[in-house]
Amino acid sequence: MGRSVRDGELPVAEQPLPFVTPAADRWSLRSVLGREWRRMVIGVGIIGLLTAFGVRQLHLNIGNILAELRQTSPGFLSVALGIYYVSILLRAWRWQYILHGSLPPPPSPQPRLRSLTAMYLWSWLLNCLTPAKLGELYRGYLLKRAAPVGLSQALGSVVVERAADLLGLCTLFLVAIGATFGGALASPLRRWVLWAIALAVCTGLVLWLFVRFRETLARMLPPRFQSIYRGLEAGVLGARQEIPKILVLTAAIWGLEGVRFYFAALALGLALPMLIAFLAALLASLLTTLPITPSGLGFVEAGVTGALVLAGFAPDQAVAVTLVDRIVAYWSVLVIVPPLWLAAIALERWFRAHRA
Repeated sequence: MGRSVRDGELPVAEQPLPFVTPAADRWSLRSVLGREWRRMVIGVGIIGLLTAFGVRQLHLNIGNILAELRQTSPGFLSVALGIYYVSILLRAWRWQYILHGSLPPPPSPQPRLRSLTAMYLWSWLLNCLTPAKLGELYRGYLLKRAAPVGLSQALGSVVVERAADLLGLCTLFLVAIGATFGGALASPLRRWVLWAIALAVCTGLVLWLFVRFRETLARMLPPRFQSIYRGLEAGVLGARQEIPKILVLTAAIWGLEGVRFYFAALALGLALPMLIAFLAALLASLLTTLPITPSGLGFVEAGVTGALVLAGFAPDQAVAVTLVDRIVAYWSVLVIVPPLWLAAIALERWFRAHRA
């Protein structure tokens, strides 16, 4: 019989399972779809409006785009998919290094790489279904269920991981856009540059203020919030010992994003310059940070297509390449991960029944 849970406390299994399962409560797949389907419809609607606009203003030929998509090479598409999911594995590996300094040392249980990868997949699915990267909060919740940490400490590690991603993304994006276009930036490009600069400055400033004035901030908080703050502090500061490894893995992750986009274009027979592929992949990731639709649905398609057109590619080609890359980096998650999600819940139920 499970132990009782006080109001506001998250349930934790009495004995840890040998694998990480999604929550079967308000974060179940059915519950999330029930709450967030409207935003997905908005995103698909934006794609429809942009398509209509493109047909009129860019003289897009839907027949040509469909013909391009029908010629997609399954081999190169599979390579792009493999690279994408390897990058998720690297993200979980980086998170493991971030956690090294904040988790209690052995013999306390330590999350294995496969468990952290599963948490990443479950949270990645929620990021594709909900706006504002809410899957990152869910990832902290899953870590709290699986490891001997409080929720605030788990979220602290997620904050560090997301900060590393944002700083790396924005810095590399600015370098790539400067190398590609130089000082001749069209109006849309200037807006993306300003968004990247604002994200990088805000992220760096918040981290610096937290580290520099953490004791001052702690004294300002009411006593009932002290334990929450200290847990968050432990999660954030625990990564300091592993900064070189975190930086190397972050660079590798964003490098793979560019390689993925390159192979997505190659699947259509288009050999993009690597710099353009790198820029397009970084722009796609930057636009997923817009907290309006799930994973920037609609905005990513418009932004990446526009960037490729500005780089000199035909509009029909730009749309086709963008759609293939989104099949890899967005729609594949909605196809591949839900069966794994449901299988994990079924396996949990079977395991609990046989353990009892």
